[in-house]
Amino acid sequence: MRAVQLSNLIWQVNAHNPGPFTLMGTNTFIVGTGKHRVLIDTGDGMQPTYFEELRSVLRDKMDDARICAILITHHHADHTGGISQLVSDPLIASSDLINRAKLPNPSQNPNDASPNVGVFANIRGTDAFSKYQDTVNIYPLHSSPNLYKNFEHFKVQQQQAITSDSEATEKFRTSILAQLRSPENFSVRVAGNPDTDAGACTISVLPTPGHTDDHVAFYLHEEHVMFSGDCILGSNSSSIFTNLRLQIQSLELLELLQLAAICPGHGSIIDDAPTAQLRSSINHRLGREQKIVDVIRSFPAPTNNSPPGIAFDDLFDATYGKLDGEKLVRGAKFNLTNHLDKLIYENKIIKTVAQNSSFYKITPQL
Repeated sequence: MRAVQLSNLIWQVNAHNPGPFTLMGTNTFIVGTGKHRVLIDTGDGMQPTYFEELRSVLRDKMDDARICAILITHHHADHTGGISQLVSDPLIASSDLINRAKLPNPSQNPNDASPNVGVFANIRGTDAFSKYQDTVNIYPLHSSPNLYKNFEHFKVQQQQAITSDSEATEKFRTSILAQLRSPENFSVRVAGNPDTDAGACTISVLPTPGHTDDHVAFYLHEEHVMFSGDCILGSNSSSIFTNLRLQIQSLELLELLQLAAICPGHGSIIDDAPTAQLRSSINHRLGREQKIVDVIRSFPAPTNNSPPGIAFDDLFDATYGKLDGEKLVRGAKFNLTNHLDKLIYENKIIKTVAQNSSFYKITPQL
């Protein structure tokens, strides 16, 4: 897949790593119009054709531009594997990025990094980036602590029918967008024309945990576009997640922003009714959850001589049916486990471990 210009500010460059979970390959994105641009995600670093394509598009389509900052959505290798090679390639990275990414560099304090130059990821509280931090300076992203506090308050008001009108929803959306631009929240400003600054733009981080704990998305203010990483995928595909409760919360927050388009980490660009597709993804997960609950509820009540609920493998077969391929089965079982963890957290089901097997039943009051 060749590099594609999506808008005045955005180019899509596929990482040439197709597979069952990466679909047609990891999507990476170059943002900006000037001599220095931002790259979102880096592919897996194992495809020479990806680096060749980056060099080519920077040289031939962008007037010999360079990447000055790399923004990472999450730690998975298909999004981070290219970091080391990118920051050491003078035909891709700017000299400032190459210098700022070098280790060791006693003159650099990671907490004082220029927000416009460097490699940035949500590294606080995780060692997931340690294999790269041995060779590359990766700077921490910071986000406004009020983003999710305000969102949770808004959701409570919605549930209590206090805030159900469109005017209140628009007010909340406006407040979130303002918080994204606040000094507390990480933003990178991408310069435009050196004389007039025409074509300049701003990208802000938005925490979107669920797929992974460290997952973030990046919002391009000028085009009302979200680079979603693996929070939501294109091509009507479902993402793996580690925390379903947080995953749904992240999707709901993106839904409320009423985005013009979503640039996902895998699959096609979501530019046809992205809000509706977010709702469809949420409903898909909630529908799967309801099916799980229905299967557990339909299982005969435990007796003295019967298992203490439905066994995990039986529940999997009844919920997912036959799947082809070991990786897909493993991914579906991983998702089922997360659905069950969410239901246990919400006190909707009870898990019992007996004879090295897990069994599930409906919480009695339900």
